[in-house]
Amino acid sequence: MLAWFGVSLALFLGSLSEDSEIVEKLWHPASYLLFPLSGAAFLVDVLPPQAQNLILYLPMVNGVEYLREGFFGSRVIAHYDMGYMALCNSVILLMAMAQIRKISRTIIPE
Repeated sequence: MLAWFGVSLALFLGSLSEDSEIVEKLWHPASYLLFPLSGAAFLVDVLPPQAQNLILYLPMVNGVEYLREGFFGSRVIAHYDMGYMALCNSVILLMAMAQIRKISRTIIPE
């Protein structure tokens, strides 16, 4: 699921950056801000319930929690929704494919 998310996001941002230079310039700072929110550095279970609900809107957090449960088993309480993550991944991938199709008409290979 995390690999699917990464590929979808990379295709989408890559195609957007080909179309707009501002995306290329803003993605690097945004990625530095997004890493602490990815769930890799904290457990969702230790957050207050309201914060848990908010942070689980980020698809990456669901994937990291799922991975964490697979690695640690019953030692941690993982919070995730794979259906939501699959839906987000599908939407991002569809937007990426549409954007790739759009820019493929204008790009001239060198």
